[in-house]
This record gives sequence, C-alpha cells and structure tokens, in this order.
Amino acid sequence: MKYLYSALVFTLGLLSACGTASNESTKTTVSHVAPVASKVQVAPTPTEPSPKIDTLHKAVDKPKKVVKPKDAVKPVNTKAKNTKDKSAKEKKDKPAKEKNAKKKMPKKPNDKFVNLRFDKNAIPKSIKFLGKATGGAHWKDKGGENWVILAEIEAYDSDTEGKDAEIYAYKFNKADENDTTFKLQWKEHDFVTRCDFSVVCGFLKGTNITDLDADGIGEITFLYKTGCRKEKIPMKMRLVMYEGSRKYTMQGKTVLDASEIDEEKLEETRTKEGAWASLPEEMTEFADKKWKNNLLE
Repeated sequence: MKYLYSALVFTLGLLSACGTASNESTKTTVSHVAPVASKVQVAPTPTEPSPKIDTLHKAVDKPKKVVKPKDAVKPVNTKAKNTKDKSAKEKKDKPAKEKNAKKKMPKKPNDKFVNLRFDKNAIPKSIKFLGKATGGAHWKDKGGENWVILAEIEAYDSDTEGKDAEIYAYKFNKADENDTTFKLQWKEHDFVTRCDFSVVCGFLKGTNITDLDADGIGEITFLYKTGCRKEKIPMKMRLVMYEGSRKYTMQGKTVLDASEIDEEKLEETRTKEGAWASLPEEMTEFADKKWKNNLLE
C-alpha cells in the first residue's frame, strides 16, 4: 500500500512537470510566430460609397471624345481652294492691270510745251505760203516757236479740162528767240485735177496740237478729204500726224452708212505709213479716234 501511494505521487509529479514544459513550449512558439502574422496582415479596405443615380446618368450621357487617327486624310475644301486660287490669280494679274492702267493715265504736261492761240491774221510776215489760210496751229516747245499753216487753193479751171484744186500744209519754226525769221521745216501738198463735177479738196475741222507723250515736243494732227463727186460716193481721206520732223499717216475712204464702221475691220479699210508701232498708246488711240470720228460722210 505504501509503495502504491509513492508510485501515484511520483506519477502526478511527472505529469505536472510535463504540463509545465508543454505550456512554455506553446508560449515560445506563439511569441515566435506572432510577429510574422502581424507583417502579412492587411487592413480591411473601406467600402466606397455607390455613386448617385444622377451622376451615373451624366457619366453615361456625356459624349465620348472621338480620337482621329493621325494618318486620317482631311477633306478638301474645294470652295476655299478655288477662292484661294482666284485670289492668287487676281494678285498675279494685278501688276499687269496696274501697268496698263498706268500706261493709259494722262501724263503731266511738260512745261516746255505751251499751246498758243492761232490767229491767221497774226501770222508773221516772214512766213510765206501758197493759198488761203483756213486753219493751223501756234505753239512753243523744246524746239522753239512753231507755226503750222493749213492753206487751200479753191477750184480753178484746168489747163486741159474740168477743174483743179490744191491744199497745202506748212510748218515753220524759229529755234532762237533772237531770230527774226521762221524757217520751213516740212510741207504737205495734195490736189484734185480735171474734175468735171463737184470738187472735194479741203481740210476737216478739228486740227489739234498736243503733247500726249509729255516729252516737250508738240504733235500736230490734221485730216483732209479729196475727190471728184457727181453724186454721194466715198471720198479719199487722209490723216497726218507730225511730232517734230517724224511723220505718221493713215489713208483710206470715207463711208456712207454708220453700220459700215466696223471696229474689227478698221485696219482693213486703211493703210498706214510711219513707225506707228513705236508710238505710245496715248498717241495711237488719239489718232484712231480722230479717224473714226470723221469716217462717216
């Protein structure tokens, strides 16, 4: 009995020792594992509040921005291109238009040219001419003082038969004011002979002295008609223009009907002599206008 009691006490002591050892082992393990568990733990994420219905609708209704591809070809605005091309063309043509407009603009008169009053009763005595003065011009320019005398010899009996008539145009010049006489520079002469009907031989109205190219040298322009008329028929007409000693002429026939004055066929109805192509446009236009204004009988 005594031995049984001792064995029981020993067994209880042994069990008690084992229990203590087990508790310490458990504590050690927990204290070793706990730090690792704390490192991997993640704090719970708070739940985001749900968007309001209006916000959702706005998000849905908002149009999405369309992203155009970089290589997309832009549509060509034909109207804008045509307008641009037209503007470019107008800009290109502008200098030419301005040039033509400038060419036609009246030039400033040269102070060396002075148009004086023509008075056939005041013609200097040193000027000698044939016929009766019916017109003319008087002016000063870079060449000095000038007189143009247009004179006519009325129809007279021919030596053979019918009648004759003559016209003369003279230009006299005095280069130096100290000179006492005028010198003849040029003379024009035309005539009609042996006419048994109505003689036509005379200067037309509208003799002009101008300086259209503003070079200080006057231009004298006059026209006349010649012919022998039994009835109303076209007559010979001639335009003469002088600038200094340079001469330019047009000649052709008059017309009986205004419809015959065709602008396109004007060159076919007349012949020209002289370097008309070298003249400024102002002078050629002036001569053309005078020719057309006197074509109709």
